[in-house]
Amino acid sequence: MGETERKKTTEVPAPTTEVYATQALATPEKTDPSNAFSWSTHVCRNKGIFNPNTYSAQQLKDTYYLWFEFNSIVELEDATLDSPDEWTLEYINRKSAKLDADYRKATKRLLGLQLVPVKFWEKVRDLKTKELDESYALKKLTIEAYKTPGILLNQPYSKNCQAYANALASEDSVALFNAWKNHMEEQKKRTLAPDRVEAEFNRQRNSPQRLLYAKVELMKFGWWNCAVDQLKYNGASQEMPMEEEFDKLFLKITDECDDVD
Repeated sequence: MGETERKKTTEVPAPTTEVYATQALATPEKTDPSNAFSWSTHVCRNKGIFNPNTYSAQQLKDTYYLWFEFNSIVELEDATLDSPDEWTLEYINRKSAKLDADYRKATKRLLGLQLVPVKFWEKVRDLKTKELDESYALKKLTIEAYKTPGILLNQPYSKNCQAYANALASEDSVALFNAWKNHMEEQKKRTLAPDRVEAEFNRQRNSPQRLLYAKVELMKFGWWNCAVDQLKYNGASQEMPMEEEFDKLFLKITDECDDVD
């Protein structure tokens, strides 16, 4: 492991980070070790000294959570089923209720964060809120489609996924199986083990539950993957320079990082 130290050379964040006017009366920098905040990234443990007259430890904690820990994908219940055995009204309703509860909890947590008073972080929160809302809407649609597949038709998410939506909404089992087979052939082209993909397809096709297998596979690996690609805000916040902006909140940072080959 290696240890490095990065020292700030300015008394305020860089010009690209706009601090609210309420911070104009901040006192000069303090380097009292009690004004330290610790956090981790993927390979580093970090410790920074901050000016307590500019930010509080709670604001730094919540801002770190926004940057590094909040992820709308893992905050919300999964939208798809894994097997035909899960295709029951009770299970689907339970997933739908869990998704609603997750969304309410995540929204309350996100909007209640005490962020450092910097406009950049409000922009990040806005993007993550939009990402959460969008993810919830798609997951809700997908879960409810297990009960009423016709709702997949003419949706903005299905812009480039009409083949999957049509097959899942159709009452024609031949059309469903043809779409399933076409999907399997596309999967074979994208894998290093095409024989394994076809063998699994044949196993499921010969099962008494083949109709449900077709729907499960087309929903999870067809419709869902295709629809996610149509989301506007999916991952948008990750394009923001959050780590760089977080570092700017400290007067001095010490890193202890694992060696990465």
